[in-house]
Amino acid sequence: MKNIITEELGYMKYLLGYKKGVVISEQEIGEAPVNPPVSKKEQNAQAAYKLMIDGATATFGTDEQKIIDGLNKLTYSSQLNRLLTLFADKKTGYSSFTDMIRGEFSKGDDLNKIITRLNKFKYTIKTNIDGDKFPFLKFTPITKPLTDVAPAAAPAVPESENKEHWEDVVKYYEGNTDPNWKFDNKNKDLYDGKMVEYVVVTSTDTNDSDSVMEFWDDGEAYIRNKGQGTGKSKGIWEWEDNKPVIKFKDISKNASGYVQPTDFDWSAVIEDNKVIGLNAKGPLVKQVQNKLIEVGYSGTTSGSVTTDVQGCLDDVEKCDGIYGPTTKEMVKQYQKDNGLAVDGIVGQQTYDSLF
Repeated sequence: MKNIITEELGYMKYLLGYKKGVVISEQEIGEAPVNPPVSKKEQNAQAAYKLMIDGATATFGTDEQKIIDGLNKLTYSSQLNRLLTLFADKKTGYSSFTDMIRGEFSKGDDLNKIITRLNKFKYTIKTNIDGDKFPFLKFTPITKPLTDVAPAAAPAVPESENKEHWEDVVKYYEGNTDPNWKFDNKNKDLYDGKMVEYVVVTSTDTNDSDSVMEFWDDGEAYIRNKGQGTGKSKGIWEWEDNKPVIKFKDISKNASGYVQPTDFDWSAVIEDNKVIGLNAKGPLVKQVQNKLIEVGYSGTTSGSVTTDVQGCLDDVEKCDGIYGPTTKEMVKQYQKDNGLAVDGIVGQQTYDSLF
């Protein structure tokens, strides 16, 4: 026993840094090493992941609320990136967050809560989609634990020059003056070498709850997810009649021409700056007609967007592909209902909203 105790004491002396041949009273003993504390950000990310593991592996089916609660624990984009990275260990039974959502959620309120929360982190996911249509999320993997230490100060970045009435725009939306839009946040971002301040507002329309507008201090404005689409439309805000008004460029004056029957791809509109207007024909017109009918703009009492409305809805190839007066009127009505420039022409902005 004596030999064992002697050996153990010798090992402890080695671990604690005792010097051989120096009496204990003269030893210089450093503090025993300790593990660095886990940051609050990392704790939240780990707690969120634990809830998702519990929710996805619950004994009696999926506990969707735990997964929702886990996502609601996150405040910073870095925490979300960390959470999405943790899925690589497959403890949820899935190799990615998207796989878990597709496997555990169907269309409905719970999935909409997930989507609405993710959109707070600048994703642009449409609500009311089927679970198996949930998109894969792009993110920056973070394999090391998060820290609460602030990053080193970066070189000063010049501020953008505020457009006149910018403070009026901020006050207008912070005060929730517009009943159609609800203030979400005011933030800053680095854009084109300058720090740009912007205000984000969300739609109060329950049928278009994922629609978002951004007003930038330099005069630019963006509308995302307006109507049926998931795109982003860019315009310029002006201060008129004591409120901000978004104005879009007149595409009819700047377009390179109408789409042709030989244009089969939307790059004709997105990249070649063509438009679809009165008397245009072809496969892209068929897609417009099909989409208009799908979202409830099939025609007026005097006519329909196509000769066979039901056939066009069931099969896009059964649309007649002729952009007649009724199709134009339905496009104008859709533009009016969705806050777009009303001209009856399908260009970049109407395409973004409609599709």
